[in-house]
Amino acid sequence: MLGGGNPVGGSNPSGIGSSLNYIGKHAYATSGLIVSSTDTVLLDFTTASGSYVVATFEPVYGTDSGDNATFEVKVDDQVVYRIFLTAASTTSVNVGPSILLPPQSRIVVTGSVANNRELGAVIVGEVYA
Repeated sequence: MLGGGNPVGGSNPSGIGSSLNYIGKHAYATSGLIVSSTDTVLLDFTTASGSYVVATFEPVYGTDSGDNATFEVKVDDQVVYRIFLTAASTTSVNVGPSILLPPQSRIVVTGSVANNRELGAVIVGEVYA
C-alpha cells in the first residue's frame, strides 16, 4: 500500500465505489456508472481529520439521450454545488469552481434524471494539512 490508498485485495482496490481514496497528497472518488431514475446517491464519504481537500467535481452522464440531469454536492447536509445538464447527451463535463472539502465532513453527491439512465460522479483533489 502506498500513501494511504486501498491495499490490493481490499474491498475497493480500483477506487470505484462511494468512498474517498487518498494517495499521498491527492484524493479521489469515482462512483462508476449507476443506473438511476430518481435522486440517487453516487458518492457518500467522510473526509479525514486533520486535513482538507481542494477538489473539482465532474458529473458523468453515461447514456445517450435527451433527458435532463441534475447533480448536487452536499457538505454536512448543505448544498454547496448544483448543476443542471439540459437535454444531456453522453458526456463527462468538467465544470465549476474548486470545492473545499473540510476535515471530518460528510460529503454526499447525488444525481437524478427522468428515466433510467447511467449517471456517475468523479471528485479529484489535493490534500492539505
